[in-house]
Amino acid sequence: DRKFPNKKAKRKALELLKKYGFKKEEIKLVLDIVKNISFSKGRKKPKSLEEAIVRDSDRLEAIGAIGIARVFSYSGERKRKLYSKDKDDAISHFYKKLLKVEKTLLTKPAKRLGKTRTLFLRKFLEQFKKEIKGES
Repeated sequence: DRKFPNKKAKRKALELLKKYGFKKEEIKLVLDIVKNISFSKGRKKPKSLEEAIVRDSDRLEAIGAIGIARVFSYSGERKRKLYSKDKDDAISHFYKKLLKVEKTLLTKPAKRLGKTRTLFLRKFLEQFKKEIKGES
């Protein structure tokens, strides 16, 4: 069994779940879901509808306007370049990961939202390229 990704988060989740009266089996389900939603480390196929919903929700947050903000916030924190030829920059993250998220979504509502948000990402990247080239 893989370790929980963040021990502090696990303790906080346990505290909150117990505080609000969740049963042991419900707590186990929630912790299992949290442990397996990671884009890169999660299970290929969720064990339950709840896990699919939480995983889709987590992935939807990574794309669209919030996703764009997160990329640049994280990149700034890591002192990663905005754009460069070496491909270890903020813009490359869109191509390496974010534009692929839509294909990993499982539920119908998430797929609809994913399509819209991915289109928004593509439009943003088109505009970004125009501005870099001095076209707009």
